[in-house]
Amino acid sequence: FIFRWNFSPFLCDLWNSLDVYFSTASIIHLCCISVDRYYAIVKPLKYPICMTKNVVAVMLLITWISPGLLSFLPIFSGWYTTSEHLEFVAQNPNDCIFVVNKPYCIISSSISFWIPCTIMIFTYLAIFREANRQEKQMAARVESTMIMISKY
Repeated sequence: FIFRWNFSPFLCDLWNSLDVYFSTASIIHLCCISVDRYYAIVKPLKYPICMTKNVVAVMLLITWISPGLLSFLPIFSGWYTTSEHLEFVAQNPNDCIFVVNKPYCIISSSISFWIPCTIMIFTYLAIFREANRQEKQMAARVESTMIMISKY
């Protein structure tokens, strides 16, 4: 399978930037949802204090601005790749290949995947533990109610 890019290198960079941008924004949105659910389920009394309109606004700003700093800025400035790849792009404008250097790979994957994934694992683990704790409490209440009913 041979893929031929029929547009300019600028549009290739735009395509790659949008790909990184929306993938990162999607994952950060999922992370924000997990934090919101964590406070709603594990710390329900703190939820109205912690999840204010201002906090949600900041979370949304981070969700939409940080992917831009991670995608458009490095890609259009050329920081994301190697000098060899930049030369290749100049000589082969009909190829749209996304080649990243090691620092960009580490920083980008950490911000757009590893950190949000770690946060989600811990928040959902805490939610799971809280759900189990509440289920055991409910089962104990039902059992004690059944014992009280059977006495009469």
